[in-house]
Amino acid sequence: KTFSPFLAVIKSSILNRLEELQCQEGVTLNYEELQRAFLRIYDPPKYENSELTIKYNFVADTMLLFGQINAISHHEIVSDMLHASFMILLEEQETRDNCKSSIEMFFYVKMPRVWAAMIKLGMKPESVVRGVQHMVSECRQVIDNVDSIVKDNTIRAIVRQLISERVMSDADGDKLIAQRNEQLKMIQGLACLTRDDVQRQTQVAVVLSAVQARHVIDKLWNMQEKLMTVLTRLIGSGGYAFDAFCSSYGLEGNLAEMSSKLASLNLLSESPSNVCVDRNMTFDLSFTMLTRIVYKYSSLTLDELVRDPRGGPDNTACAFYQWSSRYVKRISCHSQDAGDSDLPIIPPELKAAYKDRVLRLKERQLFWDPHTCNYGQLLHEMPIVGEVILDYFKERKHIEEDVARIFAAFRKTNCLLVCIIQWLECQPPSEARRQMARCIKMVLEESVPDEKEEKDRWLFTRMVCRRQLDEMCECDSVIPPMTITLMAIAKRSFPTLHWRQVPDKEMLKKAWLYAQRQNWASPNVLHLIDHCNRAGAHKSWFEVNLINCRHFKL
Repeated sequence: KTFSPFLAVIKSSILNRLEELQCQEGVTLNYEELQRAFLRIYDPPKYENSELTIKYNFVADTMLLFGQINAISHHEIVSDMLHASFMILLEEQETRDNCKSSIEMFFYVKMPRVWAAMIKLGMKPESVVRGVQHMVSECRQVIDNVDSIVKDNTIRAIVRQLISERVMSDADGDKLIAQRNEQLKMIQGLACLTRDDVQRQTQVAVVLSAVQARHVIDKLWNMQEKLMTVLTRLIGSGGYAFDAFCSSYGLEGNLAEMSSKLASLNLLSESPSNVCVDRNMTFDLSFTMLTRIVYKYSSLTLDELVRDPRGGPDNTACAFYQWSSRYVKRISCHSQDAGDSDLPIIPPELKAAYKDRVLRLKERQLFWDPHTCNYGQLLHEMPIVGEVILDYFKERKHIEEDVARIFAAFRKTNCLLVCIIQWLECQPPSEARRQMARCIKMVLEESVPDEKEEKDRWLFTRMVCRRQLDEMCECDSVIPPMTITLMAIAKRSFPTLHWRQVPDKEMLKKAWLYAQRQNWASPNVLHLIDHCNRAGAHKSWFEVNLINCRHFKL
């Protein structure tokens, strides 16, 4: 609805232009075919959960139609897709850590399958070989930069995937790998990447393993003990394996199906009256994993995450949903601060009653029994605990070591610390809030448990909440906008976008300058525009683009 006036103008303009081309002498294009092709791209089939469920055939059909309309050969389409993917991989290493696994999943898994679908729709396999060959020969510096960062031979990895998808023959693949190996041998520091044993230790191996893990876990959802064993392994390595696991579901459009099963586990383990294997671990892990999915896939609603799209159980009663609906702030068409006034006001007498409980945490003594407590009720006590601790910082009566011990007491139930962080994010910005966030961040970084299971969960929690803590720890910039713009032009720097920030025109201008210097609108730029669109502020980037292009006077 928001875009309908603009979409109508764009659609009308393009169709009018096609009619003009039809009337020009010497034009031999099939107008009706072009019009049908355009309408198929412009009005694509609707899929649930937006980009996460776009199927390979639809992507392949769109790419072929786009190439037909713009007179781009098939091998050029392959080369352009590969080049853009390398550019995204290069940029993502610097600025989009949250999307790392999704981008690598697209590069190593989805793109080969898209090309396989394009071959089924009429593209010759030789076009893929020519496209990759062109990339290796003409864009060597970009590939070198990516290989240097990811510490892997990316061409070898993608070619092996193409062979496994039967997009390329073994002979053609071996030639391309040999050509790339010869290039790597000439570069000091990259020659070691020609060895086969290197790839088994890289993130590429994690991405490919995540696809296999998904098939295993799909068979274990009704075998809770074995399921928890596998899920616990996924949060090792700081959580990257879990991100890749989620991306593998997103690859097939089944992310909501998986997250709804996690929500079912969260609901099952909430109450002591339910039969649940290792209830504390199940509740803690399911809550923290769902929180990671919320942060990673911010365009999905909470309802989409906890409800099975195939009509499974309604998990909106789970503690994760009830808590996140109130305390996880997201971008919307309303004011960013809307809803903050809805947070419950904690009476002073209740806060005073919880001071003794907080002091018990300082001695590493829990004020709840992990075996008999109701975790849904316990979560809603965390704002009171947070208020008591925040008062220490407001009154400057806190001793950092004492507060650090309080936060460290949550190491067996990490989700409670996650709740305190999310509650803190809902509080008005202040020096006390900043100091408390810094203290939590310090504890997560320095008070790492020795026991492996606790250590893995602790490091995973640190990864889940890192961005929120970093943003709360930041100080407001006092540098004037003009200085920032000049620095952005000189450094080609990209503006930092917060979790639920709606970009202002100054930030959009810097993004526009960045795109101009890079000569393409990268995912980072589109990410800013996406935030504007979700907040109903689409006019902001329209105006910035038009003003900078100087096509119109506003």
